[in-house]
Amino acid sequence: MKLLLVISLVCVSFAFRSQVLGLGRSCQTKTPFVVTNFDVQPYPPTSGQKMLAAMSGTLSQTEFISDIAIRQNYNGGKYTTSYVDINQNCIYGQVNTFYVNITAGTQSGVYDVQVQLETKQGSAISCWDFTYHI
Repeated sequence: MKLLLVISLVCVSFAFRSQVLGLGRSCQTKTPFVVTNFDVQPYPPTSGQKMLAAMSGTLSQTEFISDIAIRQNYNGGKYTTSYVDINQNCIYGQVNTFYVNITAGTQSGVYDVQVQLETKQGSAISCWDFTYHI
């Protein structure tokens, strides 16, 4: 009976955790921006479809966010990168949500996408990674 209760609690814990964070995982071990939710709609995408990614979280220190880098690769190849200007001061402890449009690839295969908050182009302070298949 106790084992069944423990297993049930573990399952509920995993279900709650996936609901809180949403899709994907962090691709940076130490970051001042703690992601509390990451969502992509529609998911999974179809070939060439536009997706809207929403990344929410809090900063452990006040930071200037210059841009969001969107890095995408196809079947483990070289990443292509595009940038969205933000140019915004984000205050310590305040919940911030950043939105970016991402266009799905068109060839059949596996795509890896990294969404990075940057203090200047090339200096990521947060990275979130997700994959999709076409």
